[in-house]
Amino acid sequence: MKSENRSRTILFLLIVISIILHFYNLKGLSLSNDELSAITRAKYETFLEMIKMGVYIDYHPAGIQIFIFYWIKLFGDGDFLLRIPFVICGIAASWFLYQITKKWLDEFVALLAVTLFITSSLVIQYTQIARMYSTGIFFCLILVYGWTNFIFHNKNKDYKKYWWIWLIGTVLAIHNHYFSFAFAGVVGLSGILFVQKSDRKKYVLGGIIALMTFIPEWSIFMEQMKTGDIGGWLGPPEKTFLWDFFKVVFNNSNYFLGVIALWLISGLIFPAKFEHVTRWRILSIVWFMFVFLLAYIYSVLGHPVIQFSTLLFGLPFLFIFIVSFTPAFLYQYKITSVVVLLVLGLTTLVSSRFYSQNHFGVFKEIAQDVNAFPPNTPCVVNVINPNYFDYYFKKLNSKDKTIIYKMEGPGDYARLIQIVDTIHSDNFGYTWSNSIHPYEVIEIIKAKFPILIKKKIYFNATTYLFSKNGNDISNDSILCDYQNNFDSNFATSLCDSDVYFSKPYSERMDDRKDFSSDFKIDLDKITCPDSLYRYVTFTAQVYFEKLPLDATMVMSFEDSTHAMIYQSELITDFCSKERKWYKMILCGEVPQKIKPKDHLIAYFYNPSKEKFYIDNFHISIRTSHNPYKK
Repeated sequence: MKSENRSRTILFLLIVISIILHFYNLKGLSLSNDELSAITRAKYETFLEMIKMGVYIDYHPAGIQIFIFYWIKLFGDGDFLLRIPFVICGIAASWFLYQITKKWLDEFVALLAVTLFITSSLVIQYTQIARMYSTGIFFCLILVYGWTNFIFHNKNKDYKKYWWIWLIGTVLAIHNHYFSFAFAGVVGLSGILFVQKSDRKKYVLGGIIALMTFIPEWSIFMEQMKTGDIGGWLGPPEKTFLWDFFKVVFNNSNYFLGVIALWLISGLIFPAKFEHVTRWRILSIVWFMFVFLLAYIYSVLGHPVIQFSTLLFGLPFLFIFIVSFTPAFLYQYKITSVVVLLVLGLTTLVSSRFYSQNHFGVFKEIAQDVNAFPPNTPCVVNVINPNYFDYYFKKLNSKDKTIIYKMEGPGDYARLIQIVDTIHSDNFGYTWSNSIHPYEVIEIIKAKFPILIKKKIYFNATTYLFSKNGNDISNDSILCDYQNNFDSNFATSLCDSDVYFSKPYSERMDDRKDFSSDFKIDLDKITCPDSLYRYVTFTAQVYFEKLPLDATMVMSFEDSTHAMIYQSELITDFCSKERKWYKMILCGEVPQKIKPKDHLIAYFYNPSKEKFYIDNFHISIRTSHNPYKK
């Protein structure tokens, strides 16, 4: 078989493998929070409504949201069908990556680049979902394919058609994602250095046309910026972000990373000869690093926006950079090299349990769980938008359930306590996905439904079913338990024997002191397995004749100089009626990283010196599952 035909055959087989990897679990894969957000924001009657209500509130260009808007109108909002065009883009990207690498280097290393691309867990993860990542990769490869063949045309008579391919790919990338826009920009600027003088005007004109297509979106961008920034909901990046990214790209396999390192070293010692290889290496790594540095610096100096997905648009060129160091001796074993690299990629993909775990908070599964609860079971559902849960819940022909949405903070707890107290059911459910999930909700439910009879843990999602009777399956361990009933062992000058919840005393807060009795413990004394979290529950009974407006319940994780995490709740978050005992609850996770002398302190703070009473001061520290691991 001729070398060209052999390469085409191998490429075809690699694309078939990519198709299998993408469709293997696609049908049963729950839509992610971002996909359900896009669906929800697309369900407006008119295009203008969708732009104002569905795009202005997002932090991306309008292109993909417009596509989803019309796709749903034509084909409905079925999850599998919605994902098809995005999966196709992810698969088709392999062909363009092959063509670019072949043009830059040669057929053999082009096959190696495609092999790395199709077996990367990060690539598969983000090209299976209906978001702008697979389209962004596809558009960026299209524009580079056109860019390469236009600028380095070698007097090819048909080269001018590639100007159109570059222009179309650039326009699509601009309207896809702000960082695919950035990638298109750095590619366009790079071309100024290489474009032939006779083509320079046409090239600059193409850049101007591409930028002009963004003019209608400028008002959208400015409207998005009015809400604050294009970031802000993420945490700042760690210094190890890029290394962590590399690990995920290579399936979290140190062995795979070791092979890549050995590959690069061997390529330096035994270099294969490629024409203009230095040019291609510089371009590929500069394009990748430009997007990384832009996102990283903005995330450090401005608002955090960087995620692993941010770097996907330049990732194919990181693969090209790597395969450009292919050692010369591997040319004697071309097919073997591709097969070995393919087996390595697939093996590490499987060993990373890619297909046996969820990579985004699930909604399909929690809707199924709630639907399976006994009839008439009320359930708290914490999701960012109720429509995300309802998308699947309504498709299940669900049984009647009382669904209580978004119990996410102190302002909701008093209402939840009232709901729990008035429910005439033997069971009560709670589920959350990709959202705030305060432990206070669990503690409020457990006050009346103390037995946990079902619990299902997913990635960034959990379902609970509590009951008044049955077998308790809870296996959380109590690491520390402190109770102060203000009896004779805890009597202080603030104790009061006239008003109490349990005999003989309570602690009276008034104008004599700003702070109540407290509880303090060194955090390094609270040990548990690394696979588990530790969380604190601080409860107390509170009584008042006049509602104290400023008094708070406080829990603070501190080092020797300041509070690392400070949490508080106003008494008014739980209490409303006078001359009645209320149970207040404050929960928090113990920091994962602690140092000697770090400690926990819990107390009541009474800055206005208002009068109220405290009793049954209780601190419990328990284990809990890691909400990001099944």
